[in-house]
Amino acid sequence: AWEPSRLQHLVTLALMAQKAEPTVRTRAVDAMEGHLLSWVQANPLLIGIHYISPMECGLRVLAACYALDLVRSWLQQPQPVWTALLTLVAGHAELIRRRLSLPSPPPHDTLAGAVALIHAGLLFPELEGAERWVAFGRYLLEEETPRHISHDGGGQEQGFGFLRFSTDLYGLVLSLLDQRQLSVPERIRHVFDRSRAFLNEFCPVTEDRLPPIGDGEHETALSTYLRFPAPSTARAAGLTTFHLSGYSIIRGRDLQRAVFDHGPLGMPPRFAHGHADALSLLLHVGLQDVLIDPGTFTYHGDAQWRAYFRGTRAHNTVTVDGLDQAVPEGPLAWSQPFDTHLIYKDETPEGTITVIARHYGYRDRLGVTHLRGVSYDPAGVWMIWDWLTGDGTHHLELNWHVGCRPVAVEGGYRLEGLDRPLLMTIEGGTSRLYEGSLQPIAGWRSTGYGTKEAITTIRVEHHGPLPHEFMTRIRFL
Repeated sequence: AWEPSRLQHLVTLALMAQKAEPTVRTRAVDAMEGHLLSWVQANPLLIGIHYISPMECGLRVLAACYALDLVRSWLQQPQPVWTALLTLVAGHAELIRRRLSLPSPPPHDTLAGAVALIHAGLLFPELEGAERWVAFGRYLLEEETPRHISHDGGGQEQGFGFLRFSTDLYGLVLSLLDQRQLSVPERIRHVFDRSRAFLNEFCPVTEDRLPPIGDGEHETALSTYLRFPAPSTARAAGLTTFHLSGYSIIRGRDLQRAVFDHGPLGMPPRFAHGHADALSLLLHVGLQDVLIDPGTFTYHGDAQWRAYFRGTRAHNTVTVDGLDQAVPEGPLAWSQPFDTHLIYKDETPEGTITVIARHYGYRDRLGVTHLRGVSYDPAGVWMIWDWLTGDGTHHLELNWHVGCRPVAVEGGYRLEGLDRPLLMTIEGGTSRLYEGSLQPIAGWRSTGYGTKEAITTIRVEHHGPLPHEFMTRIRFL
């Protein structure tokens, strides 16, 4: 219920109306008016679930304001529509202000609420409380919100979708303040520029598409069709490391690109939107995904699917004794978060790149430490070395979630469905393919919130004493 009540579909209808022929435009605007009027009538202020979250209230204000502005000259019922909008904005803005005056609101509530307050006060200065909304919104924007974005531009929640969501919110409010020729603190502009630049590093050169790392890949500040991407530039082969956020991007020849995750679990104290994906690796060749992150699928849906998609088994890393790298505490919390350390990185003049990192998510519970090295050779060879140390006997699972079709061949797997096939060999255990499996859950990806589809997961298992190593090699045929 929460997503449709953000009213962001009104923005999509408005964009459609702008580009449509007159008959279709009339139908789109009529649908917009009907949806807005019926929502305001069916949801009196403070009654029902839609007034619980300041973030949801803030997104609703933004969507309604922008959508109606896009079609204002084509409104068929202007008087009741503008009255409904004023009712929505006045009630929501004051509620947001009061809720965000309470101690320690979540960062997304604070940012979305601050942006909505500034919009409400500047767009409707005649409303009682408008000056107070702008002043409080600016205070929150300047003093509270930048803290959840690291100095290297990454999000402390470790969810790329939520980082783009935050970046777009900053873009909306900066555009409004600039359009009104109002001052903007350099701190906020720098946060916006840093986060845009960070996200741009992870997008393919010709696409505005992020890997679905962590929660939030389906979140949008206003519309998926209205973004604030940084200018796209060609990138040379080499190594880029974001030390604070914990990611290394290895760019090879022929548009090969790997993303190595050696960052923390997420934002304390709950780590709500982070995934247990320490030392996970993604691999792309051109626009084609070879090793993928399966995404999120759900937050509050079926508990076993929520547990799977955010758990360690759903990521390209090693699971020990069937446990996640942190301890799940319900669908939106973790305890015993893992620590990670970037141990070594090197880039030679010949183009060989090596990155080594370690995580300690199993150390306190199982006495096990996992070290992973990723190496790229300019000849087009990738090597991933996993070294697990500790005491006792353990069951180890190395999972590779592939975005192409693996075919068993002598010595490994031929990865097909690419412009040029790859050979993948794995040493250190017994491998098995899973595709859309329910017992156990394996071989799935989510391409949209609430939707999932079958993929192939290569699972390599070993049971025995430590230390133990896995060696994976990927090269062109």
